[in-house]
Amino acid sequence: MSNSDPLKVLVLTSCNGERKYNPENIARTKDLDDIQSRNKKEDELKDYKINAIDMFISTQNKMIVDSIIYLDKSQSIIDLCYLSSGYGLLNYNDPVIPYDVNLSALSMNDLDKRSDFLRIHEEVYYKAKNYDLVFFLLGYEYLRFLKLPLELGENTKKIFFISPSDEKVLPENYQMEIVKTGNEEAAKFDITPSELKGFIFKCICLESQKETVFKNILEKDNYIENIMKKYIKIIKEPDQLQLFDF
Repeated sequence: MSNSDPLKVLVLTSCNGERKYNPENIARTKDLDDIQSRNKKEDELKDYKINAIDMFISTQNKMIVDSIIYLDKSQSIIDLCYLSSGYGLLNYNDPVIPYDVNLSALSMNDLDKRSDFLRIHEEVYYKAKNYDLVFFLLGYEYLRFLKLPLELGENTKKIFFISPSDEKVLPENYQMEIVKTGNEEAAKFDITPSELKGFIFKCICLESQKETVFKNILEKDNYIENIMKKYIKIIKEPDQLQLFDF
């Protein structure tokens, strides 16, 4: 990659949280894991079949999608993917039907089995190894679902947005950068922890209009902390807050 080439950035979030549709005949595990059952269920729910980016509308996911409009596309090319408890790894434009497969209701053994069945670790590896930066905006169950460590090579920088309760999932001596997203950090911005990961990514995209932010994140350790310090100040100045439409 030459200095003039845009960086390749992957944002990995989850299907967890609110969905666009929630019909009474929503798909379950048994409907999705067999190809004939899936085809039948997708035909039954064809009026609710939409792209992943439109289906998964949690606060975090909406913030991520909204953030990308601020991106300086001369700096980077961003792809958005979802870890789906129903389908496996999804690109943002993959069509899905509404489903209810709750990872938090599974035992650790069953969660691991489902991860293996959907080939989560392998699919994420083959997708992510081609990027310069990979942002992991995942909670506890989805980090378990991913089955770390994920070794992507020395040319790919891995950045995990992590709350204190999720840190125990991370392998020891794993080469990565951690951005803390717990209650303490959320309080600094007067938002909930569930909003914080998407909010931080939005700040990064905003900064891309002023500087080569993704290149700095790639080359400098803990550069995201510098970005966040700027936005703590902005949050505390209500007159300026409206300029950024958080």
